[in-house]
Amino acid sequence: MGALGLLLLPVLCLGLGGCDRGETEEVQADTARGERQDLEIRAEASGQIEPLRVVEVKSRVAGELRRITVETGDEVSQGTLIAEIDPRDLRNALEQAEADIALARARVETTAAQRRRAESLAQAGVLSEQDLENTQLEETNARAQFVKAQTNHELAREKMGDVAIRSPISGTVIEKTVEQGQIIASASGNVSGGTTLVKMADLSTVQARALVDETDIGQVQPGRPAQVTVEAYPGRIFRGQVEKIEPQAVVEQNVTMFPVLVRLANPERLLKPGMNAEVSIEIADRTGVVAVPNQAVVNLREAASAGTALGLDEEELRAKMAGMRNARGGGEAAGGQTRPGVVFIKTPTGPEPKLVLLGLSDWDNTEVLRGLEPGTEVYLISVARLQQQQEQFTNRMRERAGGGMFGGGSQQRSGGQSGSTGGNGSSRGGRP
Repeated sequence: MGALGLLLLPVLCLGLGGCDRGETEEVQADTARGERQDLEIRAEASGQIEPLRVVEVKSRVAGELRRITVETGDEVSQGTLIAEIDPRDLRNALEQAEADIALARARVETTAAQRRRAESLAQAGVLSEQDLENTQLEETNARAQFVKAQTNHELAREKMGDVAIRSPISGTVIEKTVEQGQIIASASGNVSGGTTLVKMADLSTVQARALVDETDIGQVQPGRPAQVTVEAYPGRIFRGQVEKIEPQAVVEQNVTMFPVLVRLANPERLLKPGMNAEVSIEIADRTGVVAVPNQAVVNLREAASAGTALGLDEEELRAKMAGMRNARGGGEAAGGQTRPGVVFIKTPTGPEPKLVLLGLSDWDNTEVLRGLEPGTEVYLISVARLQQQQEQFTNRMRERAGGGMFGGGSQQRSGGQSGSTGGNGSSRGGRP
């Protein structure tokens, strides 16, 4: 017996304890037609807008902040003056370095002259070899001091250029942490890393960081298209694509989720860091497939309840379902993306159950892979009425089980247990 046959058995068993024969009622129900349309299956998650990269602007030199020229929200270009440090201490250090290099140059000239005289005296036999070596050593030391003075002078001159702090990137000032007159620490000369003046980010491209449930993450791939909406602009959709799926899971309220980064173009600068965002990621799509509303489809366990809710006779429905089970026989498509289902088509003689093979489903419609032609009119099953019918099934079967209606004599106990099992089976199952 095939897999569908096994699934149909509970339906047939339910029919054994169903309504009395001939107990039918014509019911008015809405209908819809199976139509060719495009389906998009999406994984939805909540997240926040954030910059791709945040740059902390710090000063290479310490001192008093003389002025700051930007405010939060300002757009600045690379190289724009952001702030200035009071240069008095650095100017003094540069002047001292210039004096040191002049002194070192004079010392080199003096020791060089002394070395030349010492060499002449040594050749005449007047100066000892040791004294000549001492004179040469003094010249070498003087030249080393001159190189050191040159290096210090170069550093002092570079620091004078560092009093003007310029933007390292083109972007937006998203945070300012200092004010004029504040004493700031050097980024290079302080263990803590120095004082952050402003934080900047290029907001021409941003990303939405969303937490996607682990049940959907296996179908999310980098490069998949995504849509993002924010409360600030209701009805407007920002389109992007999945940039990255972070490997470390996040657990919130015992739910395991994975951060997914969606990159978005933001030429109008409408998306701001920290905005709450709703992210919808396309994980599958179908083009030009036959689809029906989700309300028109029931699974095999719900078929008996749905048919009775539409006014069908219990015994006739049971016979038709058995005939469809025997006629089916084929396997399902590979990949585990399909499942059997039942729709009730509209005919001149009333609702007619039809076994179909279902594919993808979105919030509104379900793909029908096999068993339904485009344009076929199908009944829409009311969820409330279906639940009511299932409750009636359960109550009737409990009454019959309690009254010993299944089997007889010594088989009464086992018959009652069988009826109870069927009743439980009719109440399970959900929308395929």
